[in-house]
Order: sequence, then structure tokens, then C-alpha cells
Amino acid sequence: MTNGWRQPYAQLKGFVSEHPEIEIGEKIVRIPDGPRLQFYELFDKIGATLLQESFPDVVPETKLLGESCAKAKGELSGQLKLSHVLEKFLDDPEASLLAELFDLTFDLVKGKVSPEAFEETASAMMEASSQKFYRLGYEKWVEVSLARLLDPDRILYVPLPKTGVAEKFKQEFPSKHAVPRPKDNGQISLEREVFPVFTTPDFIVHSAKLHKFAAVASEIVSPAWAASNVSRRRKWYPFEDTRAKIAALGGWPDISVYVNQRAADLVLVADSRTIARPDIIIECLELEQRREHDLEKARLQHEVLKPKLGSFIVSRIAVSRKERRDLGEGIRLLTVGFDSTKLRPIVDSLAGSKRTRKPLSR
Repeated sequence: MTNGWRQPYAQLKGFVSEHPEIEIGEKIVRIPDGPRLQFYELFDKIGATLLQESFPDVVPETKLLGESCAKAKGELSGQLKLSHVLEKFLDDPEASLLAELFDLTFDLVKGKVSPEAFEETASAMMEASSQKFYRLGYEKWVEVSLARLLDPDRILYVPLPKTGVAEKFKQEFPSKHAVPRPKDNGQISLEREVFPVFTTPDFIVHSAKLHKFAAVASEIVSPAWAASNVSRRRKWYPFEDTRAKIAALGGWPDISVYVNQRAADLVLVADSRTIARPDIIIECLELEQRREHDLEKARLQHEVLKPKLGSFIVSRIAVSRKERRDLGEGIRLLTVGFDSTKLRPIVDSLAGSKRTRKPLSR
């Protein structure tokens, strides 16, 4: 248990008692303009002190990640969009984490939770949120850095129809829909729909280095519709069967990469019935506490999805020689940190791929 945060908490209680115009109760919160600024300074200091005591490395490490993401974005031609929530976390991790504690801190001030319960719950919330957003931020850094190394001369996207949830799920089997053709956009957007009609790549680029198209996808979720124009130039797995196997491993790969001579053959990652076999799987290892889980996840995903050109683990942290040997055939580990040039073996593997001559059955 920590104690430093209790000092601003005591100061805040004393401040409230000295200002009878402040009303804080079960169903009322009234803080007039006069004492408002000082009230919230003490209020925020409670969570900030707990964050510094319990997780002293979170803010400086996240700031380094944010700087690395900003640099990668600056080096990539064209515009880039990240989700608003992730952008806020990378720009100001302390403010983002404290915002999540707002209601809980008020419950503490109101006396609805004890100091002990506050500390336990707040610590758990900050740990979970910081891990979630740090992990997501590192994955996006890998995607953006990889896009830069592919030397893109065209950037495309798949313009999915805008539909409501009810419309997405009222389709009756065996109704099918065509996946739209890719369009030049000049912009990479890493924002994702929660309930997509199809799972499509985060972006498709024409790579001057590969002399072909490369599609990069992350955050695979269950699509609502079946596609009528599934490419016969790619191999497909049954979606539900594969999802059941993947669920036991802790989820889909962090990043999947696909290459083809035609962008039209890369517009679909998955529909409600099938999911494409990746050319390369990339699993990210960025947190020490997830080390064992992520290494095992990479091994099992490689066995289930059988990526054509193998799997890569992109690690921010050092991994022992024994752990490297235990990964198995077809899986390479790259200790990258924030040096994007160390991702080049992935591009080299894609450059060595051969175009499939004979169409593959679905």
C-alpha cells in the first residue's frame, strides 16, 4: 500500500471544510468559480501522486512511445489518423489516466468508497488502461514504421458502406454483398469500426520496394456480411472454426500482412464465413509482464494460421536465447525497441515472396 496520495486527499478534505460554499454529497456536487481551480488542483493531485508512486515508469515510457509514433508519422508520406483516444494517451498519458479516475475520486471525496478500496481500484484501473493503450500504441508504431519501409508510392483504402447496427445484422443467409473496390486516398487511417460489415485492411499500399501491393490489418473482429467477390487467388479458412481455435490462444494476431500483384485481391481480410491466410503474422511483445503469454500466443497462432512466409515477433524488450530457440521453426524474433530499421527483415521476407500461379480454392 502507498501513502503519499493521502496527503493531497487530506488537504482536499481540509480545503472543502474551509469553504462552506462547496457542496459535495450523495446526489449533489456544487463547486463555485472562486475555489474551483484550487479544488481541482488538489483533486487531480490525488490520482497523480498514486500514479507516480505505483507506476513510476508509465509516463516516461509512454512519452517515449508517443515521440516514436510522432516521428514515424512524420516520416510517412501522406496523412495518418490514429483513434482520438489513443492519440490523447500518447500525447498526455498522465491526463488520460487521471481522466479515467474522475468518478472514482469523487466517490472517495463523497465517502462512497474507503481510502483502501480507492487505492486498490484506482491502481487496478491505471494498470489495465496503461497496458491496453501502451500495447495498442506500440502495435500502431509497428504498422506505421512498416508502411514507411515499404516505400509506398500509392496509398489505398476500402470504402465500406455506412450502415447502422440493425441494418448490418438483418441480412438473411445466403445473402451476399460485394466488397467495394479499393480507392486511392493518400491517407492511412488506423481507426476501426467496432462492428464492420467486412474486415478489411487498415491500409493497402503499392510498394516501390516490392513492386506489388501490400495490405496490413489489425484488430480483426467478426464481420456481419458474407462477400460475393472473394478472391480465388488467395487461400481461405472457415471463419467460425478458426475463431474458435484462436480464442483459446488469446485472440487474433496483432498484425497480419498480405501481398499480391492486384490491389483488388487484397480488399478482404475476412467476411462472415471465411478469413484469409496471412502471408506474414506479426505479434508484438512490448510489456515484460506479458512476455510468456505473448511468446506462447505467437507459437500457437503460427500453427493455426500457417502464414505463408512465416511469423515475426517484434519485441520492444530483450528476450533470452533459450526463449528464442523454443519459438520453433518459421518464427523469427526481432528485438526492435523503437528502431524502425530493425523491421527490415519483414520487408525482405515479403520481397522474396512469389506470386501464386494457380488459383487457390476457398
